[in-house]
Amino acid sequence: MDVFDHVIGKVDFEFIDEVAIKPIFELCERKNPIPKRKKGHRLLMCLVHRCGETAFNEDKMILNKIIGVCSDTNYEIRVDGAIFLRDYLTNNAAVLRLPPPQGSGRLASIYIPELVELLHDEEMLVRLESIEAGIEIIDSMETEILEKDYIPCLIKMLTTQQQNEEVVTRMSKMIGRIAFKLLGIPCAPSSVKGAPVMIPATHTKLREHLISYFQFICEHENDVIRYNAAYNLPCFHLLFRKSDKQPGADQ
Repeated sequence: MDVFDHVIGKVDFEFIDEVAIKPIFELCERKNPIPKRKKGHRLLMCLVHRCGETAFNEDKMILNKIIGVCSDTNYEIRVDGAIFLRDYLTNNAAVLRLPPPQGSGRLASIYIPELVELLHDEEMLVRLESIEAGIEIIDSMETEILEKDYIPCLIKMLTTQQQNEEVVTRMSKMIGRIAFKLLGIPCAPSSVKGAPVMIPATHTKLREHLISYFQFICEHENDVIRYNAAYNLPCFHLLFRKSDKQPGADQ
């Protein structure tokens, strides 16, 4: 894997397409055992991480394979798809935001719709990876998607009763980034007796959930989780200390 990663960064895509794509596609086929398919997916995703949108521009089947991973019937494979989307969006957010012709336009037309599907996955680990995948592109999501898809999934993940320690550890690391990204993004318009008004900013709407979860990780018995809470303390102080006077905000 390391050799492949090193080589593809130093050769033309035409050579990669001629020599490597077909064997990788064969590894990814659904008829293969899960471990073999996962190896193929790692090679495919390694290629895309190195080549970026060029890979999708040069060979449309590569994008189709990635989408297939995200929608596979096996949850282990879908986790791979969500992890790929997380890393790809995080590393390429600035480029993906560019409108055509500078950019590919795939952020709005393909990646965000795929992310929405994964946010509603039945498997918690898939949803967890999808929440993190969305952090860097929150400001590129339509308000309706934030309100109907991303935020409800986030709130569900903040329900501590249904979480194992792995999930709590991951959430405790990213909760500050999520809250900070949501700062200042307006919610969908609301109409009260015919008068259009704006619901408070998204982070304010989530205030109770965010503060409650932050208190939960501050008091957690796991040292790593409490450390993550301490790391996120400056962010929560910035977002809530001055504006929130309700009980629990200063604890």
